Amino acid sequence: MATAVTSTLQYGTLQMGMETEWSWMAWGGIVAMVLFALFLAAVVIVFLRLVFIPIVEGTERATENEGVQDTALETLRERFARGEIDEDEYECRRDVLTRE
Repeated sequence: MATAVTSTLQYGTLQMGMETEWSWMAWGGIVAMVLFALFLAAVVIVFLRLVFIPIVEGTERATENEGVQDTALETLRERFARGEIDEDEYECRRDVLTRE
């Protein structure tokens, strides 16, 4: 009888110990999954910031520079039309503005 009680206590203890262990493991797994998801989100955000946003900003800057260049050429044409500059100066400045 002592062996039956001893084995029941041991089995009960092992069972209780396993339940406690599994519950902690489950919480650890959930926390690990959440932390991993946050880590992946951070990696994606950093990747997008370093790769794609400079491309988009570069395109916007190029568009803005074209607008500035067009404005400068328009002003140059107006000055030439009003007679403020002669043809040689107009062509020289136009070449400088349209150079790439």
